[in-house]
Amino acid sequence: MRKSFLVAGTATLALGLTSIAFAQNPAPSIESTASVSPTKAGTKSKPKGETLKLSVKNNVDSKTTAEKITITFPSTLKISTKGLDQCKASDEELIADSSVCSKAKAGSGSARAILNPNAPAPLNFKVVPYVGKNEVLFLLSGSADAVLHGKISGKKMTIVITPQLQQPVPAPTRRSTTSRRRSPRRRARTP
Repeated sequence: MRKSFLVAGTATLALGLTSIAFAQNPAPSIESTASVSPTKAGTKSKPKGETLKLSVKNNVDSKTTAEKITITFPSTLKISTKGLDQCKASDEELIADSSVCSKAKAGSGSARAILNPNAPAPLNFKVVPYVGKNEVLFLLSGSADAVLHGKISGKKMTIVITPQLQQPVPAPTRRSTTSRRRSPRRRARTP
């Protein structure tokens, strides 16, 4: 029964893209692969856990960034956080100490991105998913620390990329290296 998932294809992905206004950039193209194991997940009365492996690649030459990633799961796969240990810590607490949700850890992975497509600088992240209430929390650490929320609604999970991760790192504030010289005040002479 679960083999229909593999026959029907992998999870459908849609990326919301923000493009940078540059002439002659190719259109964004997305390559994605997904796999689920084991292929026999059990029955409704005796379900078995599944492992989802997902890879999403955007065309680097298009110089775009993702606003969100939407994963649509097939009808043969039920997505639920019910009955699992859930992380109830705030984003700040999870970033400061990931052990606060150790029981809710749901795997590990990595992510790579490019900062400033005109003068590329690679960013590398360690990604650790945690089970939340009707969502999966993705803790990113490495080049920047952040928590992304993968909201689960029916057969879809939508991961919104925070605006801070979509923008280049702001340039440091410049301080003036020139100083103003005040001319000494002269007293007016009285006759």
